[in-house]
Order: sequence, then structure tokens, then C-alpha cells
Amino acid sequence: MFHKLKDSPSSFPPTFPPGVHYQLPSGSKFTEDEVSAVLTSETGSEVAYPARSASSQKSRVATKLHKSPRKASVPLHVSDIEATSIHTSSSHHPNSVSFATSVYSAESFTEDDRLNIKSHEEPTLILLSRVAPEESRNCLLLMQTSLSHNRDTIRDIIPQKNGFVNTVMEAFNNHRGLIIRPDDVWLAILMQFSCFVNAGRTDDEELLINLRENLYAKDPSIMAEHMLDLIREKVPHWEQQEWLTSSFTTSTTADTTACAMATIAAVDWDWVETPSTLRHGNHCGIARVTLEGTKRDWENMLMRLEKLKDYGIPAIAWYHHLRPVINRFAEAYDNPNSPENLEFWNKVIIYDDTTESPLLTGWITAFCTFGQHGHWQGNALNEDRSREHEPKKLLRPANPLHLSPSQFASVYTHRDRNPRLVLDGFPYPTMDLRTIPCGCGHLYLKIADKSRVVNAELVAGSIGSQICSTVKSELFRNGMRDTIRPVTAWWLFKRYSYNWRHRTHDKRTVLIDQSSLSET
Repeated sequence: MFHKLKDSPSSFPPTFPPGVHYQLPSGSKFTEDEVSAVLTSETGSEVAYPARSASSQKSRVATKLHKSPRKASVPLHVSDIEATSIHTSSSHHPNSVSFATSVYSAESFTEDDRLNIKSHEEPTLILLSRVAPEESRNCLLLMQTSLSHNRDTIRDIIPQKNGFVNTVMEAFNNHRGLIIRPDDVWLAILMQFSCFVNAGRTDDEELLINLRENLYAKDPSIMAEHMLDLIREKVPHWEQQEWLTSSFTTSTTADTTACAMATIAAVDWDWVETPSTLRHGNHCGIARVTLEGTKRDWENMLMRLEKLKDYGIPAIAWYHHLRPVINRFAEAYDNPNSPENLEFWNKVIIYDDTTESPLLTGWITAFCTFGQHGHWQGNALNEDRSREHEPKKLLRPANPLHLSPSQFASVYTHRDRNPRLVLDGFPYPTMDLRTIPCGCGHLYLKIADKSRVVNAELVAGSIGSQICSTVKSELFRNGMRDTIRPVTAWWLFKRYSYNWRHRTHDKRTVLIDQSSLSET
């Protein structure tokens, strides 16, 4: 049922590499009781399983682009719902590279930028209600989550429509520091790939997972392990199993868990847009960039991108958008302060506010090329050229696999006479800010016990931005809170049975057969 696609995708290949869960430091200009706690997570080896634990270390982060509403859409209280916390931590990666892209200092976050959570409210559920308001209304019992339940930690997470894209935009718009891991970027690519391969697919099949462990177990890797086993069982011939799993030096068990869940989920809920405030002038742009991991991690990602060429003209066009970006991430390790690298980062976002709806271009659009229903959002494609009779009309062969980026653009895309950005000969599109795709997904589950069936739901993906700090001083011993990084998280909860949604588009239903829900 799953197979390689030639000109257009007809089935959904299981995709789920790294998810992202980080440890972010507790640093703040606020009073000591307001200082954020540190998220912790197991540090994985180069192979996603098994993960080895390592000492946690503080790093720092910050955010703000789409300001979250100050009231939860659904009042959730600790007394209303049971929550099981999964604590995680991250390790320091000495091979990361940092460089300043501006002569101006980064701007700090204020208390007003933090998520508003009342003392009697369960933090992880309030965050869920901001990330997925519609889905959170069905939450009857929270069974597992990758997040800490510490209130100050959750308050430093800013909910976003697309955790990776909006975090970069927040850093650019408000002159923050930015921290990125290979896992953040790979998850963003996988979510886009999921949108692409799911276009027009119907979901009538129920998948069976024999989950022997207790569903309430605190080990966050249990669900991911079984989902990986399911994919291997369903698609034994799929050569890209290694391609789909996390194998970066920054990858953790929580990363793999979140990606395994997020990339097979439906990306179809409506996000309530908050108008973006565009800034212009000397203080607009990312203040400082930190790329975590090693150069080899990014080179590994470059090799993975080659697989996209198996999925037809749109995927090849997307490949030509992504490759120049990831290649420059890798090159930054050799000469981070080169004029070419700094110029590249200053072109991450280019705004055009001459129209009613602000337009967006820059290389960040490489992560927004597919809409939530698989709609192509890049420059218009000329897919007719891929038909058998078309190459005969051309002066040279038009095999898309053998064309340079500029040749592919001239043959398979409609010409843009005035592109705002061209990298390696390939033009980048201009799109409406409101078309940024969602970075999260949800998955309907049926958990089968010997005597009953429990309706459940999973929400996972790149869900927001984390405020953090990196530089300490005598004045600010916890660091200046002027940095931001993407956050990946997931929630697994029981659903109200009477709110079961019978959706006809992009619905996922998975049947989990569990021998017992009692304690192991």
C-alpha cells in the first residue's frame, strides 16, 4: 500500500524522524520565584534507540511573534484532569557554532511575553488549549505528555502555529537570538512531507498495535517504539526507514517520540490567526544565531534530501528550495563570520507590505511550500513538461533528475521575472503570511482492552517557541532573556466519546490493542 511515487504521491509513506524536546534554562530578570525551571531530556546516541542519559546543562531561549491570548479557550483545572508528567533534559553540544548577524544587541523578553497561567490551572493543559483549542475541548484525561508540569517552565513557551517557522520569524521581527538544532529543521521538513504525501488520500484502514506495556507508563519512548514497529511491519520493503528516524547528535528519545507521532497525524485543524507586526529599520533581523549539533549532522540531512527526488516534480522543486539552505547551514561551521554567511541569514525573511495582506519571501519559504492539504504554495509549476510527448518539443532533454537548479526552474516552473531571492540559481516564492502551514498534527486512537474500547487522541508537533538565555553577567546572573528556540511536544489523552468527530478529510484512526490497562 505504501510505495515510491513517480509523478505524484498516491500513498502515505510513514515518516517520523526527530521530534524536538529541549532543556531550556531557567534564566530571568524577574524575581527568583518567577525564574523558569529547566526542561530535561535523555540525550540520545547517534542512533535513536537506545538513548543514553547524559548530564543536563543550561542553555537559553526566547520568543514572541504571534502573541498568545491571555485566556485559555477552555478552563482546565488540576482537579478536572489527571496528568502524568514526562520530564526531559538536554545536553550541551560543544561542536555547535554561534555568530552575530547584527551589530545591535538582542532585545530581551518581558514578563508580558510569557504565557499567562493561573495558579490553579494545569500548565500543560493550558498550553494544549492554546496550541489546539478545538482538540483540547475533547480532553477527558491526560495520559502522557512530553512536557514538564512546572508552571514557570511552561510559561516560557509561546504557542505558535508553526514552531520552527514562527520562531525564526519572531527572532527576525523582534531582534532576538536564535538557537536551532538539526532535529528542529528535520521535523519541519517531515511535517511538510506529510502534507505533501497525504494530499487527496483517504483513510479507511485501521492500524493495529499490540501494546503490552501500561499506557500510563512514564517512559516516553514506548509509544514511538510500537509505532516504528508498525511501520516496519506494514512497509517491510521501505528503504527509507533509516531516513525517517532520528540519527543526529542532538537527537533524544523525546525527539523520536514526537516525530513518530506527529508525522503520521492529520494536519487539519484551523488555527486562529493573530495579526503579525512587521518591523523595518536597523533593528530588524536576527541578532545572533546558534546552530547546535555538528557539521556532519547537517551533511547527513543533505544526503537525506536526495530521497525527495523520488516523488515527482513538486518534490524535486521543493528539493531545490531546501538544498541551498541546508548546505549553507553546514558551511557555516567552516567560516561562520564570512560575509556570505551573514548575508544569507539576513535574507531568511524578506517582507513586502505594499499590498493589503503582507507578503513573505526569503529562504524561510522553503519550509512553507505545501499547504495543510498538500496544496503547492511555491512558484507555479509547469508539470505538463513531465509528460512523455513534451520533452520532444524541447531543444534538450528535460529529465528533472538531471537538470541543474536554474535549468529545472526554467523548464518546470513558470518564470518569475523579478524574484526577490535566488539561491544557487533557484528562485524562491513570495507568499501570503496567512498561508504558513501548521506545524502540529492530531491522531485519533482507539485503545482496545479485553472488555472495553477507549477513545483517545494524540496531538504532536512543533508547537511553539521557548524563551531562554545564553549569556550571564553580574547584573543578570541567570542570563539576559533575549533568545528563542523551537519547541516540539506531544500530548496523549482520553477523549469524550460523544464528541467523536467523523471527518471525511485527512482523518487518522489507529486501533491500539492493549492486553490490559491496569498497572504493570
